[in-house]
Amino acid sequence: MIPTYTQKLIFFCISILLSSHTISALSWEAIHSLGATVYYPKHKTQQAYQAIHSIQYFQPKVNKILGVSPPPFPLIIEDIGQNPNGMVTLFPLKMRLYTADAFLSPYFYYTNNWLDMLVIHELVHTAHLSAISPHLSWKQKLFGSAFYPHAFSPTWFSEGLAVYIESELSPSMGRLNNPSVTAYFKQAASQKQLLSFNDINITSPKQYPFGSTPYLYGGRFIRYLAKQYGQPSIRQFIKDYSTQQGSILNMIAPRYFYDKSAKKVFGKSFKDLYSDWLLTEEQSLDKWSIQGQKITPEHTYTNSLSADKNTLWINSTQWHYPAPFLRIPYITLRSFSTKTQSWTSTQRLYRPPSLPIQFSEHHYYIAFQNTKNGFHSLLNRGKGYITDLYRIRKTDKKRKLIFSGKIDAFAALEDDKTLIINNTVWSTESSWNLIHEQNPQKLATLNLSVAECDSETNTIACLGINENQQWELFTLRFPNMTPTTLFQSETALTGIQLTDSVASFTQYTPKGSQTLSIDLLSSSAHSLSTGTYVGNGIPIGSSLFFTVPGKNEIALYSQSIHKKSFPPQKTAPPSLEKRPNFRPPSHPINALWSSTKASLPSIKMGVFNYGEDDLRLLHYHTLFNGTGIEGNITSKHFLPYILNFDWNSGSKRVLIERSVYTSLSQGIQDIYTGIIFQPQYQYGLYSSISLGWRSIKAHMSAMAFPESSHYFASYTSLYSHKKFSIKRQVNYTYQYPMNDILRGYRYVTIKNTRALQSSLDIMLNVGNLFPFSSYSPSLSFEDTFLAFFTDYSSSVKAAVFGIYIEQELLATIWAFPLSLTFGESFYNNSLQPFIEIKMGF
Repeated sequence: MIPTYTQKLIFFCISILLSSHTISALSWEAIHSLGATVYYPKHKTQQAYQAIHSIQYFQPKVNKILGVSPPPFPLIIEDIGQNPNGMVTLFPLKMRLYTADAFLSPYFYYTNNWLDMLVIHELVHTAHLSAISPHLSWKQKLFGSAFYPHAFSPTWFSEGLAVYIESELSPSMGRLNNPSVTAYFKQAASQKQLLSFNDINITSPKQYPFGSTPYLYGGRFIRYLAKQYGQPSIRQFIKDYSTQQGSILNMIAPRYFYDKSAKKVFGKSFKDLYSDWLLTEEQSLDKWSIQGQKITPEHTYTNSLSADKNTLWINSTQWHYPAPFLRIPYITLRSFSTKTQSWTSTQRLYRPPSLPIQFSEHHYYIAFQNTKNGFHSLLNRGKGYITDLYRIRKTDKKRKLIFSGKIDAFAALEDDKTLIINNTVWSTESSWNLIHEQNPQKLATLNLSVAECDSETNTIACLGINENQQWELFTLRFPNMTPTTLFQSETALTGIQLTDSVASFTQYTPKGSQTLSIDLLSSSAHSLSTGTYVGNGIPIGSSLFFTVPGKNEIALYSQSIHKKSFPPQKTAPPSLEKRPNFRPPSHPINALWSSTKASLPSIKMGVFNYGEDDLRLLHYHTLFNGTGIEGNITSKHFLPYILNFDWNSGSKRVLIERSVYTSLSQGIQDIYTGIIFQPQYQYGLYSSISLGWRSIKAHMSAMAFPESSHYFASYTSLYSHKKFSIKRQVNYTYQYPMNDILRGYRYVTIKNTRALQSSLDIMLNVGNLFPFSSYSPSLSFEDTFLAFFTDYSSSVKAAVFGIYIEQELLATIWAFPLSLTFGESFYNNSLQPFIEIKMGF
């Protein structure tokens, strides 16, 4: 039955009601100030005060650079999420901050105050998106925030502008001040592998820097424009583009309007300006050289380095693409003998280690992230990642799970004892617990946040951040848990190694990195690295090993150690611009008033919505599709269930399911079970199981309506090896009508009592046949796949076989395949050719 217009209107109203509402949040509080109103749950009080303090300090600086004064906006301190991040939305103008542990994120690890960097980045978005000519501001008042001219800016400009300014306001913050980023651009320029202008708006999953491409390329390109034409030229460009006539034309032809303003301000189109920047990058290589020898194979991503006596250990990743937009990591734990100069593949890992590998005399220790079972882990939300720490015997590789829980750092001690360190988020405090025979015992609480540790017998050396927001190298002796400071720095420290009572580590600086060592017995300090140098340095004997990122790899290099003495730096030098270390309530802020019963601004979106309700009790996704509504709702604090709904002319069903088991280990990975309701079959049971091994992934699901005797079961599996894959699908139905899976017979509906369907696809990745981007800066071609397939269905007693070509397309952050299928169907003892074209999954 086709819904009437009245029913459609009701469905439309329901979707709008689910998408826009305001609820009084009794558990939320608010701080109202001149620049922003901060909404936060009570347990996030320190984050809220720190955030508004950062906003009041940095907002005038950001506004001065951009020449824009945005209106006051709401800021939400989110109580969900597992990684530190932020975002700005325009419906309405709103900032969100996700305040998880910064040590979990590679984007914030190297900065000594990651919140300042995050706030600066989001303040830039707020000011940039708010920029509009005064004579066009009436459109905002009449039509809302959809008529901001900058709403459809290219990703490379909007994100690049934020990365540029976050890096300008402090030498110890910002991604452009990360020496690994500098190394990537220098290395790519030396190999003439810098991306073209048409590629920098694409977040390609197949080449470094992956999803950070528009951020880093855009930031470095805009920094060039600011240096070449003056920082006021950036402000003038934003002002000129702000006079454009509205978002509709900008959305249709953003490149035309951007180039129009670029030619007026810079005298050239952005493509020509980008070519000038590429030339500048290549001409500045006279100061760039890597002193050392590459020792890893091509296209290998070296993730972390550790040392065990005369052996270097790495976990390296090689990515394979056996099917469209399917990325399979081959993670291998490998060791390199400095005596024989040879590699040994120790074992294949199912997932990458989450913390540096540590060693004792007979064991090595590896930590893996896992998801938390139960309702707190629904859709990966909750209190944080769970880490599984394994002890593995060197001789026979026998492993034992010694701890599962929150782990920010750990240290392996004598007698199979282990120290587990957990930081208090947003406070320079860490809790130290001793694990022996899986029994935790709390030892101490230190006023330091810990990033990583290494140990030798019962001596522990750690890197972390102190109460003055300075990085620090400190040591302590078990069981005496009194820390001794050896070195302090305004910039990040990483790569701690403790060997023969000598602690080595790498210090990040905006101009590069240097590996240092301090003798714990004599207190003598030395610089170990030579020349232009990046990456974590690991000294073994007379060699220093370090990593260098490139377009298609993160390569491992080695160089000879030439020691240079330097005085240990136990007190960090003052920052270029020091401001009070804020700890509420000792430092006042310019707050107009505060409230303990805050009503959060509602989420205002139209027919389609994807977000949370104002109380953050539900995570939901709704869509009005013209014939009804569909989507899902996930509860956060109530019951551990997900509600999936699909109610339109083609399908009517409601499914309530929950996760009963979740794991990242091999074997069974997910089990879901639930109750399904469909009007024609009444109530039924639903269950699904996901399985995974190194090269095989499988999924099984089933629905049963016992009262009406309707059943459906499905099995799919994928075997992959490098660029080759085999996909298998089998469906069994019993009095359950559904569309047949026969290619060429897509609209045939199964109505038999029983029906068996099967399909087999054999696919080969033949590489990138179109190594260029299209005319649009937002669209590019990736790999091409050639496949053979065969389908069979007992419902029509027909078989289909043929070949198809599938092309990967990337459109900014969106990825979808385009397939062209040629086949023959065997039906009624005759062959019938067919051709199909399909876009999307």
